Amino acid sequence: MTLDRRTLLKGLAGGTLAGPLVWPHLASASPEGADGPRRVVFFLQNHGFCPAHAHPRSIDFPDGKVDEQKEMRKFQDRLDRVVDEPLADHALPRWIDPLEPIKDRVTIVHGLNGKHVAPYHGAPFGALGGFKKSASTPEGETIDCALARRLPAVVPLLAFGWESLPKMRASRVAYASSAWGASLPAPIYCDPMLAFDNLFGVAKAGRAREEFEAETELFDFVGTDARALDARLGGDERRKFAPYVEGLETIARQRRRLQAMTDVLREHAPTVTAKFTEPKFETDWWEAGLDVGLAAMVAGVTNVLTIASGLCTAAGSWEGLGLEHVGHSIGHTNQEEEDDWLVLRRHNMQQLLRVVRRLESIPEGNGSMMDHTLIVYTSCHGETQHSTGDRWPYLLIGDFGGRLRSGRYLHLPLSPHDDSRTTNALYATLLHAAGDERDHFNLDGKRTGLDANGPIELLLA
Repeated sequence: MTLDRRTLLKGLAGGTLAGPLVWPHLASASPEGADGPRRVVFFLQNHGFCPAHAHPRSIDFPDGKVDEQKEMRKFQDRLDRVVDEPLADHALPRWIDPLEPIKDRVTIVHGLNGKHVAPYHGAPFGALGGFKKSASTPEGETIDCALARRLPAVVPLLAFGWESLPKMRASRVAYASSAWGASLPAPIYCDPMLAFDNLFGVAKAGRAREEFEAETELFDFVGTDARALDARLGGDERRKFAPYVEGLETIARQRRRLQAMTDVLREHAPTVTAKFTEPKFETDWWEAGLDVGLAAMVAGVTNVLTIASGLCTAAGSWEGLGLEHVGHSIGHTNQEEEDDWLVLRRHNMQQLLRVVRRLESIPEGNGSMMDHTLIVYTSCHGETQHSTGDRWPYLLIGDFGGRLRSGRYLHLPLSPHDDSRTTNALYATLLHAAGDERDHFNLDGKRTGLDANGPIELLLA
């Protein structure tokens, strides 16, 4: 063995060994009713998603056709009716036009309200939870984790977070976007090499495989020790310690399942390049992390992938894209006029197109993996860095196995209006599409009454 128990426990505490595989027991809620090989990818870009970036210029407003991008906000603020049109009749705006070849798979959703999330300068946990943001303690479950329970896999939720390269190197695991429940944040990989070792190390020959197997045995050993200690504890101490015991056992079980998938993992493992081991820019690690995430999805390791670009903060530099404004400063520029935003948004779209093309290339059933996949793109900031969250745009790519409409432009009336809906309603809609027909998503307690119960019917097929 290459590690002893003390080293293992130290590694767990620092997030350097198991990384985001630590404590996956929180995802083990029953998946009853789950059906089909469906999967979801969430992509959060920080600093905002300007509504004009996803508004075809040929879409009419109540006051007539808007020809100038600068006038869109004025008209959208006055929009008081539902607009539901096929995208086939409209050219996509330049910020998202890399998606033009696949716009029959795209649905643009405008007008959702997320003011209760308070997304000003970013909404950690709240962007995917539909509750007030928090830098450290989520109020409840986020939609990616809710879907991970519904669409179980060896790794229920696989998440990657990207920030500046020095920060990612200093902290290989972060907590920012996702949570299994109140005060139960889900870990995120910042280091793609750590993710590769955890997920595909068993499929490599030589030292990498030996270390994976040795670490797995140590998880078994430490889990046995932890269970023995748990039996000697009582009361509140035992309640607090129980998640760690179950987590260690689940990690070992998870790694055994990965061992059983060795041939599949070897077939789909991404190639480790200099972008993994010698990144020059943070964007190198973005692309490497996406390689690992896509490979894990194609191999069947996970059905839910979350990408938090900027870790839900007003940071991140996007070195490698050649931007003039980087980090926090880009959030203070005009998204409709600043060329840096055109470069950044189109880069995002090219990454989304990359995901689509990869999944389209994998046969599944009578079609491809993409036919059973949904990609959700939005910002963890709402519409801008200094957002109120009153009109939160989304792109949905894919019809989720025929359960969602695609190729549409949908604008819901801004609040207050009888037909206004919240970001929570969108998430309830995704759960309905996954077979979890709950009345609402996180619109309970102090959030009761923010929205009507039920999904957004216009999005369901």
